[in-house]
Formats: sequence, structure tokens, C-alpha cells
Amino acid sequence: MNSNNIKMQFVELRARGLSYDKIAVQLKKSKQTLIKWSKELECEISNFQTIEFDALKEKYRLSKQSRIEIFGKMLEVIKHELEKRDLKKIPTEKLLIIYVKYLRFAQTEDIDLFFKIRQEYNDKDFRSVVEWKP
Repeated sequence: MNSNNIKMQFVELRARGLSYDKIAVQLKKSKQTLIKWSKELECEISNFQTIEFDALKEKYRLSKQSRIEIFGKMLEVIKHELEKRDLKKIPTEKLLIIYVKYLRFAQTEDIDLFFKIRQEYNDKDFRSVVEWKP
């Protein structure tokens, strides 16, 4: 196995949280070499951790979009149930409290949407191009 493949294995193992001792045994490299690589490959380790974390969030549907969808669906279910109930009953009050809590959660997931205007200058004409950035 060439040195680059071993280093990439090191990046993956370190990013996943394995200790230098365990990695040293697995890759048959000295702990001192691994510490040196850790400094040299700090950016790659961090990027790999980010990719792994993003995949984990997606697996468990923890992305902002997913949370907004989940909260939105729950708000609709609770809202429909509230519409059927007499608001003078105690269970309805509890349901209203739950509704308000879900509404607050959904509002914290709000994202600012904005349009960005890019102005392009040409020798003979001026154009505005609208870009949408979520």
C-alpha cells in the first residue's frame, strides 16, 4: 500500500475519533509519525469529520429543511385537531400549549431568504441578473 493510501486511511480513522495508539497498531506506524501527520493533515481530518457529520445528520433527518418539514406537519395535525375541539375543555388547553411550543420550534428554524442582485457591466449595455440564494 502506498504512502498516500495509508495517509488517507489515517485521516479517516482519526476523523472517526480513533486514538493514536489504535491507529498505530492498525496502520503499523509509530505514534510520533501519526502525530506529525495529524498536524500536516489537520484540514483533511476536519473536512472528513464535516462530511461524516453531514451524512449522519441526513441519515437521522436532522437537517434544517427536514426539521422544518417535521414541525410543519405536526403543526398541521395539531391545528386540525384544535379545529374539532371545544376550546373550553382542559385537554384543548394542553393541546394549545403544545401547538404554541411547536410553533416556536418552527419559528426558530426560520431561514432568511434573500435575492441578490448582480450587476454586470459590458462596453455597450448594462444588465441586472437576479440570483436566488436559499
